Amino acid sequence: MRQRLNPVKTKTPSDKIRTGQSFLYRKNGFESMVLEIQLKKNIDYQPLTEAFGQAIDRFDYLSQRLISEAGDFFLVTNPKPFIIRNDSHFLPLGGLEVNDHLLDIHYLGHTLYIAYHHAICDGRGILPFVRTFLYYYLKGDCQLSPIVPDIQLSGSPLLRGETTEPALPKSLAGEAMPTIQKNGFSLPEAQDQTQRLSYSYLFQIKLDSTSMMTYARSLKASPATLLASLFSETIQQIHPRNKQAILCNLVTDLRGASQQLS
Repeated sequence: MRQRLNPVKTKTPSDKIRTGQSFLYRKNGFESMVLEIQLKKNIDYQPLTEAFGQAIDRFDYLSQRLISEAGDFFLVTNPKPFIIRNDSHFLPLGGLEVNDHLLDIHYLGHTLYIAYHHAICDGRGILPFVRTFLYYYLKGDCQLSPIVPDIQLSGSPLLRGETTEPALPKSLAGEAMPTIQKNGFSLPEAQDQTQRLSYSYLFQIKLDSTSMMTYARSLKASPATLLASLFSETIQQIHPRNKQAILCNLVTDLRGASQQLS
């Protein structure tokens, strides 16, 4: 039995797990974090299953489930098999339909879906597993030998600190954390509101994605941080006397912008 990680505050395994602000703004929401990967040809079940077996053998710590003890939730090893299915429907993670797992693999046509709960890879991310998974699938199904730098293959040892809980760098340990700015600028039309309005306005702005990404890369920014910064600067220009910090919350859905098949 793998050692338990620190308590994870979340819903019970039998409940639907909805994680992340972005899912709440999609119709009906998503059940989990989701990676949607489009290949050039239809996915074959047998090599996909074999590739997953090799990848999960390397990242076996992703085979976990949630248990409840005294009001806290813990991650523990889940020995039940994964169920890989030919279906585009998203299932609640941690439930009976996925054998209590917090990772669910399914596909339809040439689209691969990797649904996961962030608790199993917080601070480290899911991409190392995904890279290994795709490597073995392309190697088995397409008879390719893709050159992928810094990939962790089946049987390779864990990297130093790979399964430890994320922490502050030693250089920051003991230093006072920056104060969180809570008293931010509020638009004049919203300052006197005592309750949420029953209506809202939608403004659509179409940007050239190539130009925006080139500009974002030049600033070492993501699309979301670039847009938030531009909105902040624009609000400051409209309200030049403002002395408070302008805080912009931005919800993004970038899936529709990806037209290039991988």
